[in-house]
Amino acid sequence: MKLLRNIWRDSDGQDLIEYTLLIGFLALGAAAIFLSVGGSVSGIWSSADNHLAVANSASTPLHHHGGDGGGDGGDNGDGH
Repeated sequence: MKLLRNIWRDSDGQDLIEYTLLIGFLALGAAAIFLSVGGSVSGIWSSADNHLAVANSASTPLHHHGGDGGGDGGDNGDGH
């Protein structure tokens, strides 16, 4: 924070321009990194989504159908 105050109060225009250019170059570099990484992150999320969809479709259901006494509400022949 002290550095920013010193830059703001600095009466030397050359230093202010140099710092502004430095910040601009850093911003451009960060933007380029974010744009290039964005595609990779999107691909990772798509791959994870596909794997989860396959795992979900391959999983067995948690409830049972039929007369095996699995709590389906039907008569299981035990007299109750």
